Amino acid sequence: MKKYTLSYLACTWFFLLTILSSFSSFGQCPVVTDPNPIICDASGLRISDLSMFAIDDGSGLTWYNMPTGGLMFPPNQLLQEITYYADNGSGTCGIRNPVSVDFLVDPSGQNLDGIYCSNDNPTVQTYTDEVLVPNSPINGTVEVFLDQELTMLADPATVLLGNDNYYIIFIDENGCRSQIEEGNTAVFDSPLDPTPPSPQFFCSDTNPTVGNLNPGTLSDFIWYDTIDFSGDPVDPALSAGTPLIDGETYYVVVNNIICDSNPIAVLVNFNNPVDPGVSGVLNYCEDAVPQMPFNLFDTINSNGTASTNGTWSGPIPTTNGFMGTVSIAALTPNTYIFTYIVPGEPSCPDGITTVTITIYENLTSGIESSANPAMFCEMDAPFYTFG
Repeated sequence: MKKYTLSYLACTWFFLLTILSSFSSFGQCPVVTDPNPIICDASGLRISDLSMFAIDDGSGLTWYNMPTGGLMFPPNQLLQEITYYADNGSGTCGIRNPVSVDFLVDPSGQNLDGIYCSNDNPTVQTYTDEVLVPNSPINGTVEVFLDQELTMLADPATVLLGNDNYYIIFIDENGCRSQIEEGNTAVFDSPLDPTPPSPQFFCSDTNPTVGNLNPGTLSDFIWYDTIDFSGDPVDPALSAGTPLIDGETYYVVVNNIICDSNPIAVLVNFNNPVDPGVSGVLNYCEDAVPQMPFNLFDTINSNGTASTNGTWSGPIPTTNGFMGTVSIAALTPNTYIFTYIVPGEPSCPDGITTVTITIYENLTSGIESSANPAMFCEMDAPFYTFG
């Protein structure tokens, strides 16, 4: 029989105590029942819900981001598609067992924020259609909630005002649901709409351009010649030097840093300048003045195109409207001006022509001398120098 000294037994006991002490510093690690769960309904699941994939032996259940050491996840944090490591309540189990989470409906991975202008009159449905639906699973749907607990569905007809947060769940065609994703909407004030007159008239002979249009605003503005089916202006914007086209509609927009006004339509109409005829001049000697009335219109209508809606004015009255019938038999030598004015169309000036009548005095050769013929001596003959 082998005999041990007291000192040997003391050393052996100390070694055993050291081993037992080291083991006592580590507890039993929780047993993982499903290390690779595939989750159909991920909506609202939190770290605490991982307990469905592990067994708590009574010492508690916590979850970490690493097999040893690392950081513990808060129980109420939303569950994500990553690997979690199970530990006991005191976090002393040793090397932790993993659980790798997989959702059937993956995160969209997209920015789900929506930015709008007040004149868009956006609603929750607008946000859903424009931002969320394009990021939904194929043939899937989307739900929008007001709270992270997913107890209050947002009313699609609610008008968006200012800044709002929403909690979004994507649903695939089989009914599986994504984890909560957050989206934000922001609504900015649009500038006031311009108030341009319409239609706007231009004289065809002035070669008007976009720069001649009245925008109806003192703010910065841009002109377009087309809007799309949704009523938004279509680029490119028009330069100020772009020639206007008769009968075309143009759209003016007040532009701001973020938002623009609604496009306001302006119809453009061209008018042709009026034709008042060609000014004329009539000259008479006082003994040849017409004794019968005549029409001044015949004088200005030499080209045959003079407008017939004008009116005459002058030193003596005329009759017969545009014909300008006048009698000058009683006029004395002088110059008389008669004016014919045709009202201009909108944006075109009045047309003006004149008929200038000058009556001259009769010329005379003087009184015949009684000394006729006149006779002179050569030396007394008058001397005239011409030139």
